[in-house]
Amino acid sequence: MAPARDAAYAWQLLHLRRPTQALELSAQLLAVDPSDLPALLARVEALRQLGRLPEAADAARTAVAQAPQSDQAFAALAQVRGQQGKLYEAEQAISEALRLDPLDAGYYGLLAQLHYLQNQPAAAVASADAGLRVNARHPDCLLWRAVAEEARAPLATTDSDFNLLLRLAPNSTLVHLWRGRLLLRRYEPHAANTHLTEALRLAPTNSAELVPLLRQARRRQHWPAWLLRLHQQRRRSWEQGAPFSWQGPVAALATPVFWVWAWWCTRHDPLVRQPLPGERQALLRRGLALLVVAALVLGFFYFALAFDLPPAAFIVPVILLVRALFDKRLAR
Repeated sequence: MAPARDAAYAWQLLHLRRPTQALELSAQLLAVDPSDLPALLARVEALRQLGRLPEAADAARTAVAQAPQSDQAFAALAQVRGQQGKLYEAEQAISEALRLDPLDAGYYGLLAQLHYLQNQPAAAVASADAGLRVNARHPDCLLWRAVAEEARAPLATTDSDFNLLLRLAPNSTLVHLWRGRLLLRRYEPHAANTHLTEALRLAPTNSAELVPLLRQARRRQHWPAWLLRLHQQRRRSWEQGAPFSWQGPVAALATPVFWVWAWWCTRHDPLVRQPLPGERQALLRRGLALLVVAALVLGFFYFALAFDLPPAAFIVPVILLVRALFDKRLAR
């Protein structure tokens, strides 16, 4: 028997990543009954999966206007606005969804993600913990608690949440992606390469995000163990409030040498050689930016020497540059 052509079937198509067919079906259902909320929400999700975010936002706002007591409508709006980068609006929408249904752990997971993206790791951990009190094995809450804990207290982080996540969702692209990112940040390239490779296998369409991370991991695999440990110690010193230590200069001198060696060792790796869309343009823009900065620096020093400026004219820009780099490091 043919499956019933209703909103439930449209959601089945969405779970199978067939948003075009789901969008067509939701349009047919809404032509018959414009107040069909499940069909309207299916349309929002289909448009979101297709990347048509302005249309998805309009459809989500329509759903909220039609059903102001529907937590699912507010959750759909939160997902779309979050994907558009409107994090505060997304947070307001998911908070309203939680007010309507405080027992949905997935809503707490989305709220934790939004807090993390707004550089609020403590709030992200609190939201994730609230969701885990509803469902102690919810993957989204476990994931964003682990990621936020890493950002909040890297030196005290344990991997228990990720170990449980990998048992609960071994085929989750997002779990493998974040696990690989955190391991790469810890300078553990071998383990990072394993998880990032698995993420690329599960979602080859995400190559633009995964391939640069995989390149870093595969190149760092050719670094000596002492250099990796040196970077780990430097990172710990920085996070403990001691940004200036002997590890910094040693790492700055040794890393370029072994970076060139790693590039040579991976020159035949097809993943490293494969160009990404827009990668050459990005490298060109980066090179031009470096040339502009170098020209400005040289021009400033020439101006200072030509007009016999006092030593403070040299010291103040250097202090400002170091402060800017320090603030950027803290923002990360």
